[in-house]
Amino acid sequence: MKIGLMNLALVSAGLLCATSVWAEPVRKNSYGIWSKAIFADTSTVDDGSVRFIFVAGMAAEDPDDGHIQFKGDFAGQCRMAYRKIHDALQAQHASMNDIVRTTAYLTDMRDKDAYQKCQREAIGTAEMPPHTLLGVSNLAWPGMLVEVEVTAITPRKKTSVP
Repeated sequence: MKIGLMNLALVSAGLLCATSVWAEPVRKNSYGIWSKAIFADTSTVDDGSVRFIFVAGMAAEDPDDGHIQFKGDFAGQCRMAYRKIHDALQAQHASMNDIVRTTAYLTDMRDKDAYQKCQREAIGTAEMPPHTLLGVSNLAWPGMLVEVEVTAITPRKKTSVP
């Protein structure tokens, strides 16, 4: 019993020492013009070795005023959503190649083939990431037909050495 408690104490002490060397993850949110009071467009978490970039659901909201663009035009809305994802990743020094997970929401599953075509065009030559495609009855704003969110991972940004 005494040896078991001593081993437990040593393991616990080792874990405490190990966790003190790890850096606390740093989180930074980036906001769009019209959506700042509602949600962040991206949240970046740097754990010291890699950066996780969480891109909020992107859709066909105008970046300046939030009005839905391409009403009734699924392909137009999908292209705009992926263009906004591209821009959000680029602002975080990442690319479509860095996407490791995608979730898409469609208000009409009959648009599935059009969505897959749009996604392939947007991803280009990058490897297709894991993907969840869901049919939903409504999205956040009337007139939205598709919304796409992604997670990307990049190596930690290197700092220059003098």
